[in-house]
Amino acid sequence: MTKQATIPDGAVSLGLAGTAPGLLVEHGGGRVVVVLPGPPSELRRLWPGALETDAFRKLLARVRPPERRVLKFFGVSESAVAQALEAAGGDGDGVEVTICARDFEIHVDLVVEPEAGARADELAARLVEPIQRYLWARGEEAIEERVLDLCRDRGLTLATAESCTGGLVAARLTAVPGASRAFRGGVVAYSDEVKRSELGVPVELLERHGAVSP
Repeated sequence: MTKQATIPDGAVSLGLAGTAPGLLVEHGGGRVVVVLPGPPSELRRLWPGALETDAFRKLLARVRPPERRVLKFFGVSESAVAQALEAAGGDGDGVEVTICARDFEIHVDLVVEPEAGARADELAARLVEPIQRYLWARGEEAIEERVLDLCRDRGLTLATAESCTGGLVAARLTAVPGASRAFRGGVVAYSDEVKRSELGVPVELLERHGAVSP
């Protein structure tokens, strides 16, 4: 408790999360040191206080944040994307690249410093070239948004028939604003009886292969 109550000379208190303090200290040359507790919930509670201080506002006013670009791939392995990145020259020179598997997709995040835009353009072009056919998005667009946009552009409507997913596909589609312009509805046919009566799945097909099969 004594340690938590000790405040460095010149520090500004950001308040408490329980007994954990948050502090901000200006440190020569316009640098700012923000001290926050480690547990995420406590950190998130105190971080907004740092943004409201004059010292932090002055810092933000004189710096340019890096740009974030996202490339989204589907149907290619994480290792293949990593190989493409290496062949393209790798990151560095103001461009930091992270490859991450998310929701059955491979996302490539490029954090680009203000002076490295041309370097990022070149790196992204060379990375994408050998795996172009797997690239489906540049940016934060979600797959359900793309599906609905394509349906609307082509004058199509969409319905779902689900079993083991329990309505998850329909839930993701209807979470998109304006989905009703293309999405009609869905059936969660969990039992074989509902598969037969509502979806017309042949009895012999279910008997021969079961409800869960290719």
